[in-house]
Amino acid sequence: MFFKTKKLTHKHVCFSLLIALLLQLILPCSVAAGTITIPKGDQTIAEAELFVYNSMIHSLNESLRITNIRSINDFAGNKFTLIETSPSGYFIFHNASGIFVEYSDSGTSPYLEASSSAQLIYGGPTFYYIIENGSYVHTMLNETISLSRTSEYAKACNSRVKELMDSKDKNISTFISSHDSAVVDSTIATRYERNSAGYTYVPNGYQFFAEDNANTFGYVDGGYCGYIAANMILRYWDDQGELTLASNYTSSSGLAAARLTNYLIAIGEDDLGFSGGTVPWQIADVLDAFCSQYRITADYGYSLLATGIKSEIDSGFPVILFGQLAPAPSSSVSMHAVTVYGYYEDSSGFVYEIAHFGWNSNTAHTYVYGNYGGSTWFDPTV
Repeated sequence: MFFKTKKLTHKHVCFSLLIALLLQLILPCSVAAGTITIPKGDQTIAEAELFVYNSMIHSLNESLRITNIRSINDFAGNKFTLIETSPSGYFIFHNASGIFVEYSDSGTSPYLEASSSAQLIYGGPTFYYIIENGSYVHTMLNETISLSRTSEYAKACNSRVKELMDSKDKNISTFISSHDSAVVDSTIATRYERNSAGYTYVPNGYQFFAEDNANTFGYVDGGYCGYIAANMILRYWDDQGELTLASNYTSSSGLAAARLTNYLIAIGEDDLGFSGGTVPWQIADVLDAFCSQYRITADYGYSLLATGIKSEIDSGFPVILFGQLAPAPSSSVSMHAVTVYGYYEDSSGFVYEIAHFGWNSNTAHTYVYGNYGGSTWFDPTV
């Protein structure tokens, strides 16, 4: 089974604007009339909760507006709230702990296509299901789980919720229950630091891979995933100031991003005689040839069986991972290459690599499942 416990979120952002938003949002919470669907049942959306949702949302992007709020449970029945925003974005809030466990201001809600009557099930990042025809049906992948496995998944969910409660945001939960603005103080500014609660990223890695380049990563059709990953590695280091790429490779447009991928493909196929389906040492050779042409000083190499990825991330270096891979929780693996830029380490010490799969924004921050074959590393800081 691929479900594991995770402590917090796949995006952690400061609430540094919360105090400024207090006066603006507390009444009437800056939500346009008629745009919110209030969930039925035992959950009410109180003014204080709306304030917390809006404060979080506007601390990321002041142009976002709430369009939908829905109740959502995990496999054990623990309550969460799904907040969907326009023109993009979604936020998942754990009610009891006062913690946003997952959010994106640019991604699409994984439950956007679910009908208003659907029973939503949330098992943590990438585990998005609805109950349909006697099964848990993943909202994005062609995958189902039998209802008979509920207790198995519920145990993992309860373990995860315990971790959330151990990290309970007392200021937020107290504010929601009492609506006492005195508890909202400067400590909020440090509440959602990215590299906390078991998550580790290369410097500025989350911002670069999952936000700024979630959709402009240089995709080229035809099985060129190794070259796409090499593109992302080079552009990351250009963004970090460790090398300088030609301006026609670094534009934020998808066309410019693909131009670099196509140039790398030309090096691999025309100059080095490689096919589209590359392996770690071939992409290392492509990076070597590219750096030689542009007089970039760097070290590069490869490892078999993907050893050393965690240490590379700890040292600040994203890595290209090759193998029979899939974004968890899918078990439908295929030969692929992804860009690993972080990892999550749970309380037992198990490490989950976090990668951009090179497909779209929904796979820009994804846990990796599969059989690892090898990796390519690149270091321009020498």
